[in-house]
Amino acid sequence: MSIQTLVPFALAFLVGCDADHAVSQQTADRGIVFYYDFSIQRVTGLHEHEIETYGCRFEIRREDFERAILQPREGQLTYRSRDVRAKIVFGDETIYVDSFGVASGSGGGMFAIDKSRFTQALTPVGVCRL
Repeated sequence: MSIQTLVPFALAFLVGCDADHAVSQQTADRGIVFYYDFSIQRVTGLHEHEIETYGCRFEIRREDFERAILQPREGQLTYRSRDVRAKIVFGDETIYVDSFGVASGSGGGMFAIDKSRFTQALTPVGVCRL
């Protein structure tokens, strides 16, 4: 192959890598959210693996999510993985939120969120069938 043929491929590869990096950076700043309304009473809760099926798709900015985090006293949190209402994905980080607003992060840490502030920060993506 001649150099003239390789140059366009090399440029396309480099531009593609930069685009992938930009997308992953953007993904870290904006999270994908699968959300099932906190106010809807269910006979059975949703398990972590079910939230994408039953929840509506939203986006949230990372800074808005961080503003919704509360600082409860140590030992007051119990995360219920069988009553999940939200799944938030920021790049490689996944956070689940139960019906009481207790969140469990990818690393196993728990914290609480202000449910009202969280839901106000959500931006709908597509049509929700709830």
